[in-house]
Amino acid sequence: RNGSRVEYFSATHEKWLSGDMSIEVGMQSNARGSAASSDAMWGMPEVTYNISVRTGGRVQVRQDVSMSGFRLSLRPGEKVEILSERSQRWMPALLVEERMNCYSIVKETRDGDVDDHAVMRNVSKESIRRRFDDGMQ
Repeated sequence: RNGSRVEYFSATHEKWLSGDMSIEVGMQSNARGSAASSDAMWGMPEVTYNISVRTGGRVQVRQDVSMSGFRLSLRPGEKVEILSERSQRWMPALLVEERMNCYSIVKETRDGDVDDHAVMRNVSKESIRRRFDDGMQ
């Protein structure tokens, strides 16, 4: 939806950047259409995703971003996974706070409990991802 907060993956900086999405919807032209049928000149709807990101104090627009190049911003209370540097495995966690370029999370135990006193701050956006429980995908 227009104005949605998203995270855009910058290949240049190799990290997720916060941004705002705008969507343009148009019709694809059909070069193979015949002049005899004007309906044949138009194809399917075409959706274009543009992301406005703030870098270095200014706003830059990334146009025609593929769906794999952005994700909806994670929100406090959302189930996530964090990449463990030590074991190189994804571990369950709960998002506590979103900041400009990082998150605060609490790790979950195997039985799903969280320790509110074990908050990890300044977790990079690259080492965290949305978690889907079994059957939610």
